[in-house]
Amino acid sequence: PERRRLINALVEAEEINIIGLTNSHLAGHLKQALEERRERSLGFWRSLTIVFASAEFLERLPSERTDSENIRTALARHQAWLQGKREVLQFLLSLNSEWRDNWSCREYQHNLPFVGVLHTHARGQGLRIAHILPGRDLREALYIELEGGTPLFEQTAEAIRRICKTSRQIVEWILLGTVAGKETLRIE
Repeated sequence: PERRRLINALVEAEEINIIGLTNSHLAGHLKQALEERRERSLGFWRSLTIVFASAEFLERLPSERTDSENIRTALARHQAWLQGKREVLQFLLSLNSEWRDNWSCREYQHNLPFVGVLHTHARGQGLRIAHILPGRDLREALYIELEGGTPLFEQTAEAIRRICKTSRQIVEWILLGTVAGKETLRIE
């Protein structure tokens, strides 16, 4: 149900902001949503912003487990974060280059208060968030859904926009070249 709910929001939205800890399953959701958008002749999103938590934040995020379980959980979370970033970036970079100005991947350097999605669609705006509670697994989190037009929606939407705006752009460089000497890399 959660997967389908996110895919439906992605399919219907024209502008979307996604804030997640690891976004480890997001590439698959984006791929599915884009296929469904193409079937409806909707094309790529007008704006797609994806925010990842920083590695430092993930390290500080405690769990309810014992110390040894906590270490394993932290390592698994870090691996999921690396995998999520890699898969999302690879997916987006594999798409039509005309869409590159329509998406961005970012990393938030501070403590995230929640994970969630803010989307703009033909009927207006909506958002869905779950607060990050220390020691709680997000898979057990309760999500809050709000539609545009209320003070609570506007305040939460503004928090999402600020997180997106103040997060750092993720820039990946792929260098091709040869090593000319023991300490020199020559880029061609």
